[in-house]
Amino acid sequence: MKRIFALLSLVTLATTNDSHCMKKFGRFCWDKFKTSWKQPQVKAFAALTPVVLATAYALKSLADKKNTTLSMFQRPLHAPIWYDWKNRESTSERKFSTETFYRGICDQLGATENKKIPQKTEAFTRVATYNVHFWQSPFMQDAHQPILNVIKNLDADILILQEATIESLEEDLEQLKDFGYAYHASESTGDFLANVICSKYPIIETATKAFDTNPDDKDEEQRCFVRTVIQLPNNNQVSVYATHLEVRDIEVNEQEIDSETARVEQIKELLAYANKHDCMGNVVIGLDSNSIRQQDLQEVVGGKRLWDLYVERMEKIEQPTAHRTLQAFPKNGYQECFDRASLLPPKFTSQQGTRIDFLFLSPRWALPIKRCGTFYSAASDHIPVFMDIAHNKELIQHHQTVLSPSFMNPF
Repeated sequence: MKRIFALLSLVTLATTNDSHCMKKFGRFCWDKFKTSWKQPQVKAFAALTPVVLATAYALKSLADKKNTTLSMFQRPLHAPIWYDWKNRESTSERKFSTETFYRGICDQLGATENKKIPQKTEAFTRVATYNVHFWQSPFMQDAHQPILNVIKNLDADILILQEATIESLEEDLEQLKDFGYAYHASESTGDFLANVICSKYPIIETATKAFDTNPDDKDEEQRCFVRTVIQLPNNNQVSVYATHLEVRDIEVNEQEIDSETARVEQIKELLAYANKHDCMGNVVIGLDSNSIRQQDLQEVVGGKRLWDLYVERMEKIEQPTAHRTLQAFPKNGYQECFDRASLLPPKFTSQQGTRIDFLFLSPRWALPIKRCGTFYSAASDHIPVFMDIAHNKELIQHHQTVLSPSFMNPF
């Protein structure tokens, strides 16, 4: 009974309001539970933990719809997911809290914001970038069909994918053909993953390139980019790039470099290539940057800017801040699509609560942007980012819209 009581204390931890005593009580019981989890009886109850937490979590959100944090651990408004990591005792505990929080936010936003996305018409071209997380959910469960459903519902004309699996790529491309993607180009990032560009419009040029800044160990993931030139139905052409930048510290030419330095070098190389081959045209670069922008972390939490909290967090774990990479875009005249259209950007694009997925547009971009948005779904550990390009400028004079959360930033 004591161990049952310990498990039930998880409900207390998940559903309590701001009572300090109740939180301490829940934490105490949870600690006791963890110390004896290997015993057979406890293992049986441990298997039910996700169900208990999910149920408690659902009850909490139903009981208090005004609580926009939807957090098991009572984050303040605007607090990012990593805000209370100092209170999480293990990596697995932090990971579980992050994934559960992400799913709750996506479920809530998906139920409201996704309905606002207009159905695709011939009046505009939709471009989207989406990291499909090797077709698995944030909980590492098979999510092939849920992710395909997201792609089908979003109905982009040009689809940029990161972390597509090589093993299933041929089959996946056949399935995507059923959604109208008759054209594609891809390049592997190793033996496991690939960057892919799918298009409903003809691809008239294709090129791929591995980055010079890649791990010496060829068994590690080798980063690359894919370039295509696509013919739009209004006789315009657009050059589309897909890439996924480094996420780990790597060894290059027998020298260790941190992941942010690797990303900086990779994006310099990509932009140099684009400036050489597409300097006069419309260029869109869709990427999972694994980097953030300081300007996206300016809200205040507990008297401190999110950026300051982030810097404190990175200093604590002795890691460099991941913001230098994306500075290369404005230095080369590129603008992110929301900025280009003067629209409100999303608060997050990944399960970590960070905005790391972007569509960047070249300095000579001349096509009118009708809307920008995201499609909220926890099918993958990222959400798709998209923009709609109007075929006629007159269509956007009084109808430029942005799809964004209807409440304050919970991260």
